[in-house]
Amino acid sequence: MSDDFLTIDQVKKLTGYSRTSAQRRFLQVRGIPHDINGRGELLVLWSAVHERMGIKKDTAARRVVEPNWDALYQSPRKTKKR
Repeated sequence: MSDDFLTIDQVKKLTGYSRTSAQRRFLQVRGIPHDINGRGELLVLWSAVHERMGIKKDTAARRVVEPNWDALYQSPRKTKKR
């Protein structure tokens, strides 16, 4: 699985339960979004846990700032003679 999801052991640690039904009930009561895969395992996104715990990702830090490419193609301004 991807690193985006908690592992089975991490879901056990988060919920404190080893039975899937108890884990699911725990997540539902706390409003943590989750799904079930084809094997019956709970899928919980790390981002859902972070959001529930009040951890915000800094989207500004992830934003890529590029140079002003249009400025390269503009002709230089002519200065007025005095």
